[in-house]
Amino acid sequence: MIVVFRVVADETTEKPFRKITKELVAFTIILEFIVNTYVFKLPFEMFFVPTIAILTAIYTYASIKTEYKIVEKILGTLLAIIGMAMFVQALIQIYSDFGKFASVNTLIDFVLPPILTVTILPAIYLLLLYASYEMLFMRLGLMLDSTKIRRYAKKLLIFRCGFKVGAVKDILKYRVNLLYNTASKSEIRSILFQDDKTSTGFPPSRE
Repeated sequence: MIVVFRVVADETTEKPFRKITKELVAFTIILEFIVNTYVFKLPFEMFFVPTIAILTAIYTYASIKTEYKIVEKILGTLLAIIGMAMFVQALIQIYSDFGKFASVNTLIDFVLPPILTVTILPAIYLLLLYASYEMLFMRLGLMLDSTKIRRYAKKLLIFRCGFKVGAVKDILKYRVNLLYNTASKSEIRSILFQDDKTSTGFPPSRE
């Protein structure tokens, strides 16, 4: 969820779904495997896990706010150190008990998280699509006061962009801010879809 909303909030992200997939797979294969295979004692885990979750949430928030770049850098370094410490601890555990590590159960633990990640990718894509449309429609509400015109613009966008997250993000990044309150339907079509000013493929309507 953190990765998805960070990508949605960053309008400059190119190929957002590919970025999310890379981050999820990398996180799943490396960190989840280590954390789930070599855990600490329960009292330490009860303190450690919530602490890491809070630090990660703060880091994610700071990463999308330019005024908190120093906080992002500090927490990024801290989380990297913690990650390296966990990795070293895992290597020590593997070395001390390699027979337990080289087992079928370990292989299952390694491959299961990526498999589960792949199975939820369609749901993640739909979440990303919904969040992108939601941000786009919120921006429309700021640019267009007329409910009728705003509803037309939404239908036009859904018809033209469909299930293409990249197309929605492009409109959000480059086109929607060019709208103005008195724009007619034909002007909205021209602004939002400058590559096709005469024919949108959308059913014609009276201006």
